[in-house]
Amino acid sequence: MYLGGEIGFGQGSGTVLSVDTELTIVPLEMNLKYVFDLSKNFKLDLGGGLSYTFAEGKVVSTLITGEKQKDGAWGGQSFLNLNFTFNHFLIGANFKYQATGEILSNANLNNYRAGIQIGYMF
Repeated sequence: MYLGGEIGFGQGSGTVLSVDTELTIVPLEMNLKYVFDLSKNFKLDLGGGLSYTFAEGKVVSTLITGEKQKDGAWGGQSFLNLNFTFNHFLIGANFKYQATGEILSNANLNNYRAGIQIGYMF
């Protein structure tokens, strides 16, 4: 069993109800996971944890420029990692679902994520 933390950063822009907006999010996570040996070189991690997501949004339309809104919300996540290990190296894929409470006037920041990882184990 492993206990660890993560910090992320995401930034994007788009149009909401015909208004151009920018959004920055920073999720902070504390996770607990269990690792299963599928074979000598394949490992499956299952886990979850609690998170706090900081968000900052701003209207950036040419006609209206709004003040930055800052907010934060508690949430949680669950995840699955599949890793191939050899010697001290690993390469793998990860999948995560994160649920976040109300943030920035009811914005829904619940999300799915997928990624790859390459690492060295000490």
